[in-house]
Amino acid sequence: MADAPDHDAATLVAIETAIEALPPLTRVVFLLIRVNDLSYGAIARRLSIGALAVESGLADALYRLCCTLDGETVERAMSAPLADANTILSGRYRCYCESRLHALGVTCPIPWDDDDDGATVMRATLLTMPPTVLETFILNRVEDLTCAQIAKRMGTFRWIARWRMLRGIRHVAQRPMSFEQWLRDI
Repeated sequence: MADAPDHDAATLVAIETAIEALPPLTRVVFLLIRVNDLSYGAIARRLSIGALAVESGLADALYRLCCTLDGETVERAMSAPLADANTILSGRYRCYCESRLHALGVTCPIPWDDDDDGATVMRATLLTMPPTVLETFILNRVEDLTCAQIAKRMGTFRWIARWRMLRGIRHVAQRPMSFEQWLRDI
């Protein structure tokens, strides 16, 4: 947003917060247009969607941003072209996730019935961890225990707890990227 007018810090925070609240596809389209200065056609080719979906994405972003910044509630659903593009891209994203999870050792079908693909991916990733690594990872991330506290609770050495924690972190780092990251990367 190189040509953006000067705003005070509170306004910039409000704009940034409003942009972060946009749905992923809408946010990516908005940022590709406003930050990367790409044309509708370039974005359509990059994402393999129609130019009308890109135009709808920008219109949706502007509407949602105006509503949010004016303190109003967003009262309309995604337009049909944007919703169709989102469905197609979500399907492609899920295929990417299944391929990536398969490389991590997930061999059973992924239950994509959740609305939150990120949570589904995380669950599938965690299920591929060895039990002691998973337990260590959860004690660290959920209960916020240190290596020393985990070692004491699990009756093992600190270096073993540290090794398990690092193994869990590396494993989670190999999971598929988020839908938005994937959109930005294609």
